[in-house]
Amino acid sequence: MSSEPIGLVHKEDSVEGVHVLDLDVDEETGTNLQGWASGSVKRKRPLKSQRWQYFEMLPEVILLSLFNAWGIQRKVFTITLDNAVANDVFVGLLRDHLSLNCSLVNGGEYFHVRCCAHILNLIVQEGLKIIDHSVDKIRECVKHVKGSKVRKKKFVETVTQTSLDAKKSLRQDVPTRWNSTYLMLSSAIYYRRAFNHLKLTDTNFTHCPLVDECGQAEKICKFLEVFYETTTLFSGMKYPTANLYFPCVFTVQLTLSQALQSSDDFMRSMANRMFQKFDKY
Repeated sequence: MSSEPIGLVHKEDSVEGVHVLDLDVDEETGTNLQGWASGSVKRKRPLKSQRWQYFEMLPEVILLSLFNAWGIQRKVFTITLDNAVANDVFVGLLRDHLSLNCSLVNGGEYFHVRCCAHILNLIVQEGLKIIDHSVDKIRECVKHVKGSKVRKKKFVETVTQTSLDAKKSLRQDVPTRWNSTYLMLSSAIYYRRAFNHLKLTDTNFTHCPLVDECGQAEKICKFLEVFYETTTLFSGMKYPTANLYFPCVFTVQLTLSQALQSSDDFMRSMANRMFQKFDKY
């Protein structure tokens, strides 16, 4: 959340009995703040909104105004934000305001909670700074297939000939976004028979992965699947996520620990980098 002035939207609704309150601010336009109130882990209701007249205010002033309007200024336990310096400054100011009436538990020691999905993203990015050659080769395969309409059409024909489902689609990744790399590997592994068939019919297709390279990519994909599913759960918008934290983090830790014992040098090296980042947080 930026420290720059943003617009204010007021939500008028009773939040009595609410256990979790999620707020989402559009920092660029400042014209949309969504609120969700959860009375239980199974039910979540949107707060009815009424737009206040737009004017400029700092984020901490906006939230304090909303807390007062909803009558929860003495009921705030934690606030969850991305792990960024700007957010640390914002939370510090908000904590100071709320501490004036001693409304925070244990003096606000547990007030700032870092976003699990964001930290998980940092952990995986650390591991993927070293990329196995099998991933690069599959990336080149996908680039070749998607390089022109003629190649796409030929690939679809090949998929049909190998009795695979063309509707699943071959995904191309953005190297800086690890989740897209996972989706690319997952789709490429499904279509590996089509790649082998294409190699026999297209002399320009020179990046077809070998059997052992496909096996390596499959191991990486299976490893990343845990992080992808966990991130998807943590990023949910219409259900509480705090109750998912401990089982998901335990699964992540177990996955990293097992990879550290792998006989594969690359998997062990990647897991080691990721585990160091995991321990940091």
